[in-house]
Amino acid sequence: YKQALPEFRKVNLSGSGMGFASEQHFPVDSHLILRLVLRPFIPIQAIGKVLRTEPVETENGPQFQIAVEFVQIAPDDREAIIRHILRTQATIQRHRLQNSSSSSVL
Repeated sequence: YKQALPEFRKVNLSGSGMGFASEQHFPVDSHLILRLVLRPFIPIQAIGKVLRTEPVETENGPQFQIAVEFVQIAPDDREAIIRHILRTQATIQRHRLQNSSSSSVL
């Protein structure tokens, strides 16, 4: 597909693929050029194959939930994604621990 999606969008990300909501329908087995920017500013490019497209109703109206498997991605980019996920999970866990310890102190 040659149509660009909006610049910034939240995605569900893993080392093997990603999921995202889109106003546009992408047929199963189609290939997408994916350009991601991880925090702080790590550009990633991959080619993904659409595994699943499901219509969903959102607060912004009808959309499609798209599941994509990375079929072509540089090993360094895959590692950057995995490091990003691990950092994000560690940050979430730290916040949970801080919130639970501060709420238990009277």
